[in-house]
Amino acid sequence: TVCGLKTLIMESCGGSETGTLNYFVSRKDYAGLSYVSERNEPFFCDLQHLYLCDESKWISRGILSVNSKTDKLYVSECNVFSELGVTDEKDVIPLFYWSRKYFDLTIISDSLNSDEMIEATMLRCADSIIIPVRPNVDEVYVKYRRYKKLCRRYNIPYNKITFIAWEYEAGKSMSQEDFDIATDGLFGGKIDYDEDRLKCKNVNGDYYCEYAEVKLKNEYMSIIEKVISKQSL
Repeated sequence: TVCGLKTLIMESCGGSETGTLNYFVSRKDYAGLSYVSERNEPFFCDLQHLYLCDESKWISRGILSVNSKTDKLYVSECNVFSELGVTDEKDVIPLFYWSRKYFDLTIISDSLNSDEMIEATMLRCADSIIIPVRPNVDEVYVKYRRYKKLCRRYNIPYNKITFIAWEYEAGKSMSQEDFDIATDGLFGGKIDYDEDRLKCKNVNGDYYCEYAEVKLKNEYMSIIEKVISKQSL
């Protein structure tokens, strides 16, 4: 699990958009990776009833699943916000009250598809916000400005955000030092570019995390530990 914490991972895509959390690391005795992907089947739920239940009811409804390698990592099996009808701020808050009651840590995968007010509420309620961005100067600048502006507008603690350099290529991407400076010290690590990832995803149809477990372990562990360390500050 994530440093032994009972952890919930959800996506923040809103409306009819469907996002995907492609890869995530589970941790048990510092080993083991898992593939997480979204299913598109619809789920019809009684919101008020679900908020009175623990995670077992959510699992039985197909909304959440437990990672096969550890019983402390739970992931969304669908676009939770869309399926549960989360359309404005008043819908977001009960969801996070529920997650705080039953989980030690809530992690949001942000897809930039949410309404601004919903996104702002999630930023306030979530324990950590992880933002992957390709380490190109223009893309980092745009993503940094967007979240800086959003945090200022809605009085959100900016230090809850961690920027990740996605598909980093040494000698081609902006340096890690420049990335850290560009994000006001909120650089949380890098995931290196790997053409095998694209082959697994687009050609072979394999689960890249299982294929590249040893290769990815150090990268993902470093990021997770840095995110978790913020919770103890």
